[in-house]
Amino acid sequence: MKGAVISGYYGFNNLGDEAVLYFLLENLKREIPGVKITVLSNSPESTSKTYGINSVKRDNFKDVVAAIKKADVLISGGGSLIQDATSFASLLYYLSIIYIAKKLGKKVFIFAQGYGPVKRNISKKLARYILNKVDYITLRDEDSKRDLLNLGLSPSKITVTADPVIGIDPQAIDEDAGKNILLKKGVDFKKPLIGISIRSHGDNEKIVEEVSRFIELFQGAADFLLIPYHFPADLNISKKVMQRTYNNNVYLIEETFDPISAFSILKKLNLIVGMRLHSLIMSAALFIPTIGISYDPKVERFMKMAGNTFFMDAKNISGEKIYEMAIIRLKEGITKEERERILDLKKRAGETVKKLLEFLI
Repeated sequence: MKGAVISGYYGFNNLGDEAVLYFLLENLKREIPGVKITVLSNSPESTSKTYGINSVKRDNFKDVVAAIKKADVLISGGGSLIQDATSFASLLYYLSIIYIAKKLGKKVFIFAQGYGPVKRNISKKLARYILNKVDYITLRDEDSKRDLLNLGLSPSKITVTADPVIGIDPQAIDEDAGKNILLKKGVDFKKPLIGISIRSHGDNEKIVEEVSRFIELFQGAADFLLIPYHFPADLNISKKVMQRTYNNNVYLIEETFDPISAFSILKKLNLIVGMRLHSLIMSAALFIPTIGISYDPKVERFMKMAGNTFFMDAKNISGEKIYEMAIIRLKEGITKEERERILDLKKRAGETVKKLLEFLI
């Protein structure tokens, strides 16, 4: 029986990463009945309960090594794991897991990751050394491929596909679940419902001020739903927006949801303004208009890939500018070019899974 260990940023209450894991697990279970899967997680009990698979503590290297020994392949991804912007320790952790798998003679498949940013020279040297040992690499954007080629990796084992979450079928999402959750919060759906996903970054006071200004410019003509994608950090900054607006048509998601429930909530939105990458990817997957606030190159990369010109740099965030974009997006919806680009990304996301299955079967 085939077996796989999945390494990533799992068990940290980050909705985007959990959505990647959900998509990956569902495809593996469907295509390879009986496949044995172990996920390296920060919260193994929660991960096992949520997804019905085996999970071990990601930093218990005794259990990690034991799990990899029993597996046929290590799947690393998705997200942006190979980067040192978060910390050098983070990059070292993910490269170490890959290195252990290769030392144990296992295949390693990089699953739809974004590479970078990698700024330290030592980080680049380690990434080059270890990633050159990987059997196959799928990436979610062309810029990541360019960076890896510049790093010295062979193009023969690199394919640009797309973030797996974009591959979700909108028709498979039951919107009644999301509707019921929002009804309990008091949303009556009589006005446009705009989702907002923000995070701490740089000048947090400016982010709170400008997002609050954006909400106030509507003068009650729309309802707003603040959606934290990473608990508790995103919840804290979202609460500051709530406190600042004092507006009874602003609602807040204060609990964590599994990815399918989150998709169901998103399906009830007319528009989302997002800093978190996967707030934009998940919404695009459902063909919901988006406005991006780019705090990291990966956000701008995705918006461009999706044919979406409605984004701004987080350093230049402006409530007035977001409002102007929102009026256009609410009126015109998804453009023809965006729809075509998103459909292409969905196709490419499916190709990621096909590559992985070829690797496993």
